[in-house]
Amino acid sequence: MRRLKTFGYALSIMAIVMVVFMACSSIALASTAVPDNPAVYHVQEAEEAEETIELTSQYPALQGSAGQTFSYDLSLAYSGGTETKYFEFNVTVPEGFYYQVQKSSGSEEIPGITIDPSKTYPESKIKVVVGSYPWLPPDPGDYSIVVEAVSGDVKGSIDLTAIITDKFEVSLSTPSGRLNTEAQVNKDNSFTMTVANTGSTPLEGVEFKSSIRGTPPGWEITFDPESIDSLAVGNEEEVKVNIVPPKKTIAGDYEITFTAETEAKDASDSMDIRTTVLTPTIWGWVGVIIVVLVVVGLIFMFWRLGRR
Repeated sequence: MRRLKTFGYALSIMAIVMVVFMACSSIALASTAVPDNPAVYHVQEAEEAEETIELTSQYPALQGSAGQTFSYDLSLAYSGGTETKYFEFNVTVPEGFYYQVQKSSGSEEIPGITIDPSKTYPESKIKVVVGSYPWLPPDPGDYSIVVEAVSGDVKGSIDLTAIITDKFEVSLSTPSGRLNTEAQVNKDNSFTMTVANTGSTPLEGVEFKSSIRGTPPGWEITFDPESIDSLAVGNEEEVKVNIVPPKKTIAGDYEITFTAETEAKDASDSMDIRTTVLTPTIWGWVGVIIVVLVVVGLIFMFWRLGRR
């Protein structure tokens, strides 16, 4: 009986020890999980979104002939900001190219755009038109164009490509290389120029015209042939030019500009020819006779005065 009581006491003591141990462990864990400094407790604020401007295009690469214009439709998406911002455009094009940034509809040129990040405006779509100068047509190949939108530290850009597949180019010269000629008033004066296709594709409908700066009207300049229907790559053709200055043209040098241009205006070239207008021979003799008569008259007068 004593043994049973002793065993019961032992179990009770062990149970009490286990309860005390578990309670201490819980207190220790609680003290570890909860820091003494209440300043540690705070709600972590969400990080602010980064401001970005993204430029996209459904067709970032376009192809065509030299002299053709390329029109790229761009979309601008501004995000991360809380206020409306004005973005300016910077466009980098290859040498010999020009560009315009326009509204998405119409042809009005714009230097920049205002975008509200909380709304979607039609003005967030723009159009970039790129082309090459007619007098400096590019060779076939791929040409890189970079469009950048900037507002302070917020920047975004897009790479575009213009693919030139062929080149229209016409060249004017003379058979001898000389850029001067002579002409007599009211007479036919023949002059020859050479028209060559120096591009990479045939030229169709090459037409000719002339202009004279700072001279009175009345000059007659005609071409034979008046136009060239087709000129193959690498070929050249001679064109006869007839120059007829009017009767009252004063003797001297005049500059005539000759131009060759395709009917589609995708290729053109010009050259200046210095034209010396000569007075008729009869007037030259008349001038000589007048000078001789004046000299003879002076001699006769001195001779008469000397005798007196």
